[in-house]
Amino acid sequence: MHSMSESTWAENSRLKMVIHHALNDEKIQLKNLTGKDKMALQEEFLEWNALDFDELEIDFADHFNSW
Repeated sequence: MHSMSESTWAENSRLKMVIHHALNDEKIQLKNLTGKDKMALQEEFLEWNALDFDELEIDFADHFNSW
């Protein structure tokens, strides 16, 4: 595994795609939640989304290289 500072263009692109899909899924899920469940999801994503991309602590798994 290696840290974000050593990530490749492909890893960064995949990460951006994952973040994009996670935020889209959150929007869909929020339409189906109410009350404390909705608030909990909003708080979780607000905390996570408030970080700059460079502040995220990410370890890229390189196990796929051993296939």
